[in-house]
Amino acid sequence: MDGSEGVDTWDDGGQTADRTGMHTKTLIPTDLSEIARAQHWVVSRPQVLAAGCSQTMLSRLLRNGDWTRLGQGVYATRPPDFQSVCWGGILLADGPAAIGGLAAAHLRGVGEEPTRILVWGERSRTQGPWMFRRGHRPASGALPMVGPEDAVLEACAEV
Repeated sequence: MDGSEGVDTWDDGGQTADRTGMHTKTLIPTDLSEIARAQHWVVSRPQVLAAGCSQTMLSRLLRNGDWTRLGQGVYATRPPDFQSVCWGGILLADGPAAIGGLAAAHLRGVGEEPTRILVWGERSRTQGPWMFRRGHRPASGALPMVGPEDAVLEACAEV
């Protein structure tokens, strides 16, 4: 990266100072910025590295608290909220995935924010706030989630 084209500057929030005491900014490739915006400010390690960022840069962003580790190899580039944690589950899933149950219902405006997020995907496991369940569910939306009817039916089964 030469610093002129294809690069966005993300302010570090004044948390990092260089040797002169001046606060620094981290240069992030524009394509990674676009991915992050589309995924509610959540990115995966493969996405970061494919965009041309180094492991050193990634480690620095995490160490400085600029980014938050949501799960292994998945990071929030802004303070995480419910939707970003849902995106984290999608990126942690093995293959195609969809948010379901109470989480999908909440995202569609029905019910309170759940403490667990159901993620349909390739295999079953529980990891952090995510309950991964094996199975394919038709999904729609920028954040892949089951349809409203399925969300309500699955939410009833979760309660």
